[in-house]
Amino acid sequence: MLGVVESSVMEYLSRKIKKFREKYSRIKFHIHSATGEELRKKIDADKLDLAVLIEPVEVAKYKSVPLDIKERWGVVVREDSVEQERLAFSKKEAASLELILPSRDIVIEEICEWLGVSEKDLKIVALHNLLSNATAMVQNGLGSSLCIEGSFTNRGCPGLRFVPIEPEMTSGHVLIRKRNKSLPKIAEHFWEFLEEEIRKDHEVEA
Repeated sequence: MLGVVESSVMEYLSRKIKKFREKYSRIKFHIHSATGEELRKKIDADKLDLAVLIEPVEVAKYKSVPLDIKERWGVVVREDSVEQERLAFSKKEAASLELILPSRDIVIEEICEWLGVSEKDLKIVALHNLLSNATAMVQNGLGSSLCIEGSFTNRGCPGLRFVPIEPEMTSGHVLIRKRNKSLPKIAEHFWEFLEEEIRKDHEVEA
C-alpha cells in the first residue's frame, strides 16, 4: 500500500507507477490519500508500506528519500473578493487576511516563519485537516485558505481562485518507509525502483 498526500506529486508518481508496471504488469497498486499526519500514523502502525508526504515533516525515525517535486504556497480566495488583474499576494498582504490554515503545528510554525509574523498576530478563522472543508468555508465567505497549489488544483472549485504568495514560498515532498522493517517483496522492489528513478532524475537535472 502506498500513501500519498493530496498534491501535484501524484502526477509524478503516476508516471513512475506506469513505468514500474511495464516490468511487473500484474501488480495492482493500492493508493491511500490522506493528510501527512494520518499517513505517518499508518506507517507507524504497519498499515502502509510507503508514503509520500509534503514538507515540513519530521523524518528522523523513518528511512526517507527527498523528491524534487515542489509545491508553491498561496491563498485560495473567492473570485469576487479580489481584482482580476491580481497575480500574487505579498507576504504582508497574506498575513493580514482572515486565514483558514492546516491544523499541523509544524506547518503553522513554518507559515509564520515564512510570513515573518507570530501565530498570535495572524487572524486565524479555522484550522482544518482536509482542504475540501476549507474550500467550503472560503466559498461561504468565512476567510481565505492558505495552502499548497496542488491540493487546490486537484479539486477545481468553481468561484474560487488560487493566488500565489511572493516572494515565492515552496515545499518539497519526501518518500518514507518504516526504519528497520522489511517490506513485502514487491513493495521492496518498488522502493528500490523509486530510489533509482529519483537518482536518475537528479542526474538529468544536474
